[in-house]
Amino acid sequence: MTLPSPTSDVLPPRPASPPARSRRHVPVTAVFASAALCLLPVADHARGPVTTAQDCSPARPAEVAGPPPPTGARAFICAVRTDKALGLATSTPDQVLLAHGHRLCAAYTRDDPDEPARLDAAEGVDVRELYGLLAPICPAADATVEADLAAADREFAESDAKERRKCAATPRHRPLIAPAKAVRLEDPRWPGTGMELYAPGTGAGVPVQSLKNGLVGAGPGHVAVRTHAGLPACVTLETYALRPPVETKGWDHVAEAGYDHRGGRMFFRASTGGMELPDLSLDGRTGHYRIRVHFAWFRGEGGKRRSQRLLIMAYPGQGDDLVTYRKPPGR
Repeated sequence: MTLPSPTSDVLPPRPASPPARSRRHVPVTAVFASAALCLLPVADHARGPVTTAQDCSPARPAEVAGPPPPTGARAFICAVRTDKALGLATSTPDQVLLAHGHRLCAAYTRDDPDEPARLDAAEGVDVRELYGLLAPICPAADATVEADLAAADREFAESDAKERRKCAATPRHRPLIAPAKAVRLEDPRWPGTGMELYAPGTGAGVPVQSLKNGLVGAGPGHVAVRTHAGLPACVTLETYALRPPVETKGWDHVAEAGYDHRGGRMFFRASTGGMELPDLSLDGRTGHYRIRVHFAWFRGEGGKRRSQRLLIMAYPGQGDDLVTYRKPPGR
C-alpha cells in the first residue's frame, strides 16, 4: 500500500540538495567526419606529444588525492581525449588537436551565420554546439558557458524561493500539549523516495514489505518513512517528554512505530543522498522511543505543483508495534 500518487501536473524531479557543478560541464556534440584532419595544414601533422585519456585520469589508490582539474589547453585536450570528441584519431598529436580547437574557436567567435553550415558540410561539425568543449581555450565560448550557468543559478534560486514561500504558507502545527522542543524547517527538504532513522552500526534498509501501511515501516534498530521522489517536503519536528495525543485532522496519513535509541544524535536521513533532519532525541536520552509520522499533500496559492507536508513526533515509549491511526481515503 502506498501514498496517493501525484497527479499529472507534478513537475519532473529536482535534485534534494544542489550538487556542486563543474564550470565546464556543458553537453557538446561529438560526432564529426574523419575528413577533419585532411583540412589541416601539412605542417600540423608533425609528430609531437600525445596526451592519452589515461594521462588525464591516471589510476591511483583511493586514499591518494588527485591533482586539481586541468585548465586552459590541457583541459581542452583532456576533454577531447576523454570524450573522444572531434572524431580525431587517438594518435593525433596534441599540437594538431589544439590547432584544430583554435580554428573552431575562431569560427565560433566570428559568429558568421553562414559559417556553421559550411563547417558542417565540410567536417560534420556544428560549431555552435561546441562551446562547452571549446571554453577552456576560447573566451567567446567561455562567456557562453558562464551565461548558461548564471541562467541556471537564477532558475534554481527562483524555484527554491517559491518552495520556501509554499512551506511558509502551510498551517503551523498547534501542539495539544507542550513539546520539549519543536523545529519548523524554513527551507523545504528533498527526501527522494524516503527517509530512514537507524542506530549506529545497524545500517539502513527497512524491508519494503515492512512498509505495508504505505508510510512508516520499522525493523530492528531502524525506522523508515516513505516519501515521493522529486517533490519537496515541508517538515516540522517535535519531541515530547510524554506521549502526545493522537491527531488525525488535516492529515492524509498518520502512523507510528517503535525505535530503540542507543545514543548520540537521533535523526532521519534521506535513503539516498546526503539530506539529514535535526536531532529528535529528548536531550540525548537513550532508550526506547515511539516515532509518529503525519503526512499530507498541499499546494501553494494558485500553484499546480503539489508538495509534501510532514510532521514527525518522537517521545519516550515502549513497544515495537506498528500502529496506523489514519489511512488515505480508499486505501
